[in-house]
Amino acid sequence: MKHFILIIITTLIIALCSSCNHKRKTVMVIKDDTRYLKIEYAGTIVFNDNNTGILHISPDGYFKCKDKENNLTAEADKKGNLLYEVNGSEPTASLNESSKMLLLQAVKEIEKQQSRHKS
Repeated sequence: MKHFILIIITTLIIALCSSCNHKRKTVMVIKDDTRYLKIEYAGTIVFNDNNTGILHISPDGYFKCKDKENNLTAEADKKGNLLYEVNGSEPTASLNESSKMLLLQAVKEIEKQQSRHKS
């Protein structure tokens, strides 16, 4: 009986520990005299080869970026299709030029931060 209880307690501890990072999110804020950029993301996000856009977001993930003028959110629908919401508008599968530039800025900042951590 003691072994059975020990196995159950161990299993519960492992389950609790592995679920702690399930919804881990990252938030970055770049702010100086000339610019403001807030980037927030969670889940698994795959960027394209030249780091100019998003190819895939896991069902539990999202990507948000905001500058002084624009607010962009990207999520995947239930079928895995990317949907973007720009400045609170209806979700759409495509981006306008200013939103593409905001996404490009955010991806470049993420790339810059990741390369700093690798060095």
